[in-house]
Amino acid sequence: MRGRAPCRFRPGGGVARTGDGGSVLRAGVEAVRNQLEINQAAGGLYEAILDLPTRPFTVIVLRHLLGYPTKRIARYMGLDTRSVDYHGRKGKKRCASSSACPP
Repeated sequence: MRGRAPCRFRPGGGVARTGDGGSVLRAGVEAVRNQLEINQAAGGLYEAILDLPTRPFTVIVLRHLLGYPTKRIARYMGLDTRSVDYHGRKGKKRCASSSACPP
């Protein structure tokens, strides 16, 4: 197996080989973060999402913006599915109570 790139999880299913060892999902999450920073005209929702801590931000982006199922998010993040649900709930609650979100 020498000389082969490490296997990485691919969002569409299966694995993708990446030469730099980077994660395809991580790149997707960072791309969404960059888009949210650019699109500040959504009534404060994007600002509230950007202000979330890392785990709730990742869960909100993967689940609600990119449409990934809980099991896949859990596998990517190395968490139990209940932990993913917890971070999703806390992220949504924090966004709702944020001063950046309109009532």
